Amino acid sequence: MEEGRGIKDNIKKAIYFLLSTNFGEIATLILALLIGLPLPLVAAQILWINMVTDGVIVMPLVTEPKEKGIMKRRPSPYDEPFITKWMVPRMVLASLVMGVGSISIFYYYWATSTLELARAVVFTTLVVFQWFNALNARSFTVSLFGMNPLSNRNLLLLYLFISYGMHSSITLFLSPPKGVRKR
Repeated sequence: MEEGRGIKDNIKKAIYFLLSTNFGEIATLILALLIGLPLPLVAAQILWINMVTDGVIVMPLVTEPKEKGIMKRRPSPYDEPFITKWMVPRMVLASLVMGVGSISIFYYYWATSTLELARAVVFTTLVVFQWFNALNARSFTVSLFGMNPLSNRNLLLLYLFISYGMHSSITLFLSPPKGVRKR
């Protein structure tokens, strides 16, 4: 039973991570359209975020060690959905923070530089938001600051660094040169 609870928790963590980050991307695009800004991401950037960043980071979330005291909790009903009532506000908050934060940064760089640089910066911003969201998704009961950061070495050492390395390489090679200004 303990293993089953751990597996169910990890599936919920992965669902929370994927939905909140994808809704964060959607919020970014919708906010840009509502405000009248150009699209902050192009299709290739969205694909990269969804395939590479999400795909690499969600794998260790499903291998997260069981939380302490998992057997002291009351059993959940057999028909409880994977997206529970208490997960929805948490997902909405994470999505809004990602959306508003990304649009704020996009607007600043778009107003002071070029559209290409603004897109590169918002692309990196969304990826970094996702890294922090992955750390936040590791537990539904314990704060990120109360957790042992090395309890899931797969997440920190392997996947975050792989994601960082892949994102850094694509950003360095495909971003416009620094100091590009509007004319």
